[in-house]
Amino acid sequence: MKLQVYRLREKGRRLPGGEVERRGPEVGEFMYERNNMRGRTFKALLVRPGDMKNFHVIPLLDEAVILKVDSQGMLIAGREFVSNGVRKHQNNEYRQSWWCVLPQGATTPPAPLETPPQA
Repeated sequence: MKLQVYRLREKGRRLPGGEVERRGPEVGEFMYERNNMRGRTFKALLVRPGDMKNFHVIPLLDEAVILKVDSQGMLIAGREFVSNGVRKHQNNEYRQSWWCVLPQGATTPPAPLETPPQA
């Protein structure tokens, strides 16, 4: 499903509301699926529409949890891994939250999402 995603943190720190709005949303196909490596956790991805290789528009959220869904949008929290730029395959881990909304002009509501199992 196509969504606009506002990233609410930068390197784990919450951004002020004005900064979130200034940066604006990223747009792509939203996916929420079981993590293949740890079947009890989920990951959230935003990928380029029609991209068969699932190229990420923004870093994926690992251990993603849907915190809130209402008529305004959906709040998701998890961990994001960002390259530290020093060595190949070495990443820094940060807390991240996404506020997800339907693109303007969309008339169909999102399909129900699978919710994480209760631990």
